[in-house]
Amino acid sequence: MVAPASSRLFLYDHQILYPERSEGPIELPAPVFDDPRHHIRLYHGDSLELLALLPESSVDLIFADPPYFLSNGGITCHAGKMVSVNKGAWDKSQGPAANHEFNRNWLAACQRILKPNGSLSRNRRSDANTS
Repeated sequence: MVAPASSRLFLYDHQILYPERSEGPIELPAPVFDDPRHHIRLYHGDSLELLALLPESSVDLIFADPPYFLSNGGITCHAGKMVSVNKGAWDKSQGPAANHEFNRNWLAACQRILKPNGSLSRNRRSDANTS
């Protein structure tokens, strides 16, 4: 089982300017945001597909906001109102084994592209209890 194919990834591209590899240049999709002045480029697409395009040990920092698999038809209270917890099909659990497999796959893909002293930061749920 494979967890959501539509898991999203935004790549912040500061130094990776279509590096060469033995198979030729990397063909990334067109960025959804491009700021040449500040060397910022954001890409949107399937996380595992985009990560596979990047060369090994080429990234200094990865900030990840993966699915939490909480879209289960439930509700929560936000700003005093009852709201749905459904974020979309990409956040719906396929069961513990598939969720674990998805997490292992994206973490392995990140580990492959991180430089030896690179860092990975994972976002936490915004409604998590912080007390």
